Amino acid sequence: AIVHAGWRGSFTGVLEKTLETMRDRYKTVFSDIQAFFGPSARNCCYQVSLDFVQNFENKFGKLDLFYQRESLIYFDNNQFLQKILKKYGIL
Repeated sequence: AIVHAGWRGSFTGVLEKTLETMRDRYKTVFSDIQAFFGPSARNCCYQVSLDFVQNFENKFGKLDLFYQRESLIYFDNNQFLQKILKKYGIL
C-alpha cells in the first residue's frame, strides 16, 4: 500500500486504518511489512501552534514529538508514524 499521512491523516488514523484493512482484507502479517518514508514533516522545519499540540495530546496522550526552539514549536510527523508502526509490530 502507499499511504499519504500528513498531519491530518495521521491525526485521523489513516495509517492504522490502512494496516487494519491490509490485515482484514488481504490477511497481511504485520511482521512481513516493510515501511518506507518519503519526504515528510520533521522537527527541523514543521512549525505548529499550541492548539495543534493540545489537540494531538488530548487524543493521543503526552507525546515526545514536539520540540521548542526559541518561542516556536515544531512537530515530527515521521516519528509519530514510526511509533504507530512499532505499536503494530512493524520494525
